[in-house]
Amino acid sequence: MKKVIILLLLLCLGNTSFATEFLFLKVSPSSQFNGMGSVGNSLPTNDVFGFYYNPAQLGNFAKNNNFGFQFYPQKTDWQKDLGPELNNFGMSVGYKPENSLFSFGFGFLHSHFDYGTFDYTNEFGTKDEKIIGPTYSYQAFSLGINYDWIIDFNAGVTFKNIKGKNLLLNYNEFFIPQDTVKLKTQTFDFGILATIPFGKISSKSYDGKYFLNASLGFSVRNLGGSVKYPDKEESELMPRTSVLGYSLVGGYEGEINGETFDFVKLSWSVDAEDDLTKKVVVVTDGKSTLKEEYQNILANTNPWKNIILAEGSSKIIRHLGFKVELFETFSFMKGSLDGDGFDGRKTIGFGFSSKGISKYLYSKDENEIFEFLSQDVELKYFHSSFFDGSDIESKFNGVSLVLKNIF
Repeated sequence: MKKVIILLLLLCLGNTSFATEFLFLKVSPSSQFNGMGSVGNSLPTNDVFGFYYNPAQLGNFAKNNNFGFQFYPQKTDWQKDLGPELNNFGMSVGYKPENSLFSFGFGFLHSHFDYGTFDYTNEFGTKDEKIIGPTYSYQAFSLGINYDWIIDFNAGVTFKNIKGKNLLLNYNEFFIPQDTVKLKTQTFDFGILATIPFGKISSKSYDGKYFLNASLGFSVRNLGGSVKYPDKEESELMPRTSVLGYSLVGGYEGEINGETFDFVKLSWSVDAEDDLTKKVVVVTDGKSTLKEEYQNILANTNPWKNIILAEGSSKIIRHLGFKVELFETFSFMKGSLDGDGFDGRKTIGFGFSSKGISKYLYSKDENEIFEFLSQDVELKYFHSSFFDGSDIESKFNGVSLVLKNIF
């Protein structure tokens, strides 16, 4: 029965538009951000996959980091038993010239969506077929820049090379596809991200300081790009979106053995993702046809409703995320998605970082090894559950290595 359900899903995919088939472009790759409702557009991060959400994140990465690599230790079963497997790996490189206010970043991300191979038997049990399901992939190349003077400003752009193969066409009387097609196209993203530091306030009761930063982010994903099926007259559109949001990051820092630690760090983020494709009825020679077209950027976004009140709508997916970090070592994430059919879907996750432990070891014993580990290396692991507790729950695991001060 599971294979029949999977096959029916594939048949549905084969009859929808290219934009619908390539909705995998909207699947969030970061295990960390997937625990936070797949925010990431406006929350500054050194996550290697951060530029997927906003290319400007590469400028922020480059300000303090030189190299990062992230991968999935195992493939993700997207939406449990519905069939496709998702796998991602990527890298980011950052460079800040000495005595410069500018930093420059480069990023690469490979994403692969695979439906595998299926055996199918019809309802009479007389027709056996083996179907190779479709696969989708893209390679993303991104550039980002940071300018750090009073307001921390970032901008970036990403180019995506997108491919699909074994896309199913021309079903026979048994609903078995008889033909496949390979298609490819290109799109690009751009984004900006600005962070306003409100400074630090010394605690009257403890030997430490409170800090607070606010950020605004805006990005547009999958600009350009369309593709034409052999059996269709018009080109199909890609899932273009624009995202607008804000983030607040605050906490408390203090010292242990002369080493400064963020004892507690809290992050809150809200992003409004606007679907910029729509269907319109076109009448030609008395005949009505349904056609897809793009909308203007932020065409459906209501800042008060979608961002301030954090509500979704039929054309807006509201992403909301919250994260608690303790002693730069442990993280707990929680989030939700609302609008455009998501109806308050929940996400949750946790993570570990080597940063806090290595800094503590160095504060106790200032040898060269602990100094290198505390100042130049950060190893992180995140686990998250997307659509937590539902029948289409997806679990993500990600490992990343970030290096600093190597050039």
